[in-house]
Amino acid sequence: MTMLAVMYLIPAKLFSPDCAAPNSVRLLSFVGLLSTISLILLGTFPSYYTLATLAVVPAVFVFVSLLFRPSLYVRSAKLRTYLAVSVALAAISWVTQFVWLLTR
Repeated sequence: MTMLAVMYLIPAKLFSPDCAAPNSVRLLSFVGLLSTISLILLGTFPSYYTLATLAVVPAVFVFVSLLFRPSLYVRSAKLRTYLAVSVALAAISWVTQFVWLLTR
């Protein structure tokens, strides 16, 4: 799950949104969708991850809309920042979960 976040965050920072091709935005949206859904599955049971899940729930709907309308990604810098933070939050949550399971 952490690799999904890396697969999203590195390309999202490398290409400029001005020249983002629709297919690359769709691929990023799909990877981000998988990453945020994994965090929602992690936070389904009451735990500390539930707070992170509540912040990420709208990102799932945005990623789905970006699959069909990739031009929305180019228009808003705040939206790009929110999506990157959502994916990073998913990665941090999964790393925390793996460390907790290994040290328990």
